[in-house]
Amino acid sequence: MPVFSQTIVSEFESHASKLREAARARRDAVQLRATCNDKTDGAVVDIRDTLGVRMPEDKWQGCTNLRTLRTLLSMVDDRGFERYA
Repeated sequence: MPVFSQTIVSEFESHASKLREAARARRDAVQLRATCNDKTDGAVVDIRDTLGVRMPEDKWQGCTNLRTLRTLLSMVDDRGFERYA
């Protein structure tokens, strides 16, 4: 059996504990929760999930297209890019 220096063993233990903590955090993030017992705020809808998808307030397909275009342009504006005529 190989003998490792104490530095390598301690680094391995700290790395292993960091991996365990990260795994717990990921598991908590994706854990299923009952909606009737959930005390957190409602599910946050990412605006990117609604791009190009017909929403109940859209009367025609053009409404969906225009809403998507305006959302994409506002995302471009928020990132600091300049639009030219």
